[in-house]
Amino acid sequence: MAIFLDSTLREGALYRLFPKEINTELARLALEYGADVLELPLPYRTSKEETCELIRNVREAKTNCLVILHGRASRSDIEDMKEFDVDGGAAYLSPTSSHRKWKLHDMSREEAEQRLMEAADMLKSQNRKYNRVTIEDASTLYFEDREFLFRLLNELKQRDVIISVPDTRGRLFPEQIESFAQDLVGTGAKLGGHNHDDFGFANYNTAIEAANGFYEVHTTLMGIGERNGIADPFPTALIMESIGVRSKIRIDGAERIYSEFCAFTDIDQNFKHVFSKESRSLSAGVHQTYPEGYFPEQKLKHSDIILRATPHLSSKIVDRILRHAGHSLETETVKALTSSIAKKSAELNGDLTSEQIAEVVKNETGIHLDPNHISRLKIRRTGLSTEPHSS
Repeated sequence: MAIFLDSTLREGALYRLFPKEINTELARLALEYGADVLELPLPYRTSKEETCELIRNVREAKTNCLVILHGRASRSDIEDMKEFDVDGGAAYLSPTSSHRKWKLHDMSREEAEQRLMEAADMLKSQNRKYNRVTIEDASTLYFEDREFLFRLLNELKQRDVIISVPDTRGRLFPEQIESFAQDLVGTGAKLGGHNHDDFGFANYNTAIEAANGFYEVHTTLMGIGERNGIADPFPTALIMESIGVRSKIRIDGAERIYSEFCAFTDIDQNFKHVFSKESRSLSAGVHQTYPEGYFPEQKLKHSDIILRATPHLSSKIVDRILRHAGHSLETETVKALTSSIAKKSAELNGDLTSEQIAEVVKNETGIHLDPNHISRLKIRRTGLSTEPHSS
């Protein structure tokens, strides 16, 4: 029986950043539907104090649900996890050739492998209950270099960590998921499934992974997350049930939990349409530096990508906005400016428009930017547009 990890407060926060009062309610709903693990983001530009308070609230519920933090496969992120009263952590890095080239500054395959192994060793050294390493974009690596993927799985298996193998681009079709799951389970590794929903298969694919022996599956309430989001616990559990696989999810509470979720968040179910504005948007700064790595290729042919100006905004995007307008600032100045933009977004509890970005830039640096130029900025070779929008 696969354990269910709820990532509403981490993956879901990439769809919309909620105030702490709502985050507390979302954590409560996750506990009530039967989540085994509650995943929180390592606070970068968000509040450390709010994260600590949220953890305390979950602890006070006195459930068996584990609380973990999610960060990059870097020494600094994993060291930062020590500051929180959590049951463990997860660290991610993508070793695919495209991610290494465009996102990781031409990192070699050997260095990516080393970083993943070091992350596993560091997590294990903290002597906590839960340790996970994520091979980001694993489905792409499965088709690109299966031998390398299996080597990583076997090396990580020796370190006794959960290994998440996400379908980051939402590219796996139903006729492919069975072979993907069986081949990876055949390594004997303790696997975690995290499937994006670009083509609407996340619930089904996640259920099939559970049926084939995955140790853990990842879901969010209403399936919210980056772009089209990921699997939803309730339809996933229903699919599992229909194919004879047990789950711990309290399906009979779905109607009430959905009702409360919508009331708290003001989210309806239309955001998952494949060409909705939300499904074409990227919030995470590390995703914005290589946006093509987070969409199925077919989707890129028919729609532009929107890079959202949220507290997660990448400083590299701010640098490109400035350079596009003929301004070159020092790296530290750009990072400080990005933090100011992020702070403004957090204060307004929503995305900044192009006009609001221009206003922050003017106030912080004296530089006047044309908002229309910001919204029309082209990103790298694919001609993707930056178009901050209001949620």
